Amino acid sequence: MSIARDLPHRKSEPTRTKSIGLVHDYLTQTGGAERVALSLALNLGVDRFYTSFYRPEATFGDFRSIEVTAYGRALDIVGRRDPRLLFPVLPRVFEGISIGDHDVVLCSSSGWSHGIVTTCPKVVYFHTPARWLYEPEDYFKGPTRFAYPAYCGMRGVLERWDRRAVATASILVANSSAVARRIERVYRREAVVVHPPVTVDVQGEMTPVLGVNDSFMLVVARPRGYKHVQVAAAAAKAAGVQLVVVGGSTGSRSASLGGVLALGRVDESELRWLYRQARALVALAHEDFGLTPIEAHAFGTPVVALRAGGYLDTVIEGVNGVFVDSLSSPDVSEGIRTAMVRRWDRAAIRRSADRFTESSFMARIGQIIDEASSIG
Repeated sequence: MSIARDLPHRKSEPTRTKSIGLVHDYLTQTGGAERVALSLALNLGVDRFYTSFYRPEATFGDFRSIEVTAYGRALDIVGRRDPRLLFPVLPRVFEGISIGDHDVVLCSSSGWSHGIVTTCPKVVYFHTPARWLYEPEDYFKGPTRFAYPAYCGMRGVLERWDRRAVATASILVANSSAVARRIERVYRREAVVVHPPVTVDVQGEMTPVLGVNDSFMLVVARPRGYKHVQVAAAAAKAAGVQLVVVGGSTGSRSASLGGVLALGRVDESELRWLYRQARALVALAHEDFGLTPIEAHAFGTPVVALRAGGYLDTVIEGVNGVFVDSLSSPDVSEGIRTAMVRRWDRAAIRRSADRFTESSFMARIGQIIDEASSIG
């Protein structure tokens, strides 16, 4: 996931002849799911991009080059600010989308877009099954916690809707082994694992960030409770190293306080510089996949990662990162210290990111689309 204001993608010339409709939950942030959706849209040459809410100023700028149709306008005041606040009604929004006649419909879903109604073959690329249904303790934190009582009363109805929607898909795709296991547990269906690609431009311009020490640890994460930024902050302080945190509202930069420098959202050139200069990226979320570790690896930077979730697919102990076995401050501090003293082979770290190229990602997605169209 990136927290950069702009995202220059390396767009290849689409060569596909099939008509593809692409559906994504919402375009109101610069998250990993949006980064993947943008890569799909640019490289597949999709005919239409369907979503619920669209804030051009809040997501990646390259979406402006795509024909995006948002169907949640009746709920725009709330939905454009935080679509998660409308979780009970978003299924109706997607059921109401008037989708065109396509050879294949590709849904980029974290819980909603796969509910679109179509007679075309449907492929669902799952960033995760719905957290609001199957991991509510993570989902209902922060701004959405007040909605938890309403969720409890509607969970049965929403879960039945979700399972019916998934049953209409021809092929399920998971972004990691962890998500594939979750899909099997929740839906009793197998999913093809196709890891998201690195799309950050490692050769792009880099802009130094003021206030950053010569030696620092980096966290790139939106302000979500399950990202465990506070744990990283406490552990970095115990290890005696500055922690730089990228994420939050545009321009929400603050001075260094207690060893933590909170930068909010940064320019892409600044993010590249931070990835390149950091001693290590600290990644402690229970991520479905987690793009930030492979982005850091692309710059030759190691990762201190929680031994869980999608990190198990990307972090190789001793080669491109260090695992920590718990979220306790002593464990994370020890991981940070280990990363600081180890002599890393930065070229080997960069090579580890070669497993996640955009070209290989698109080639595999293309094969799946061909398979789905033949099923249809």
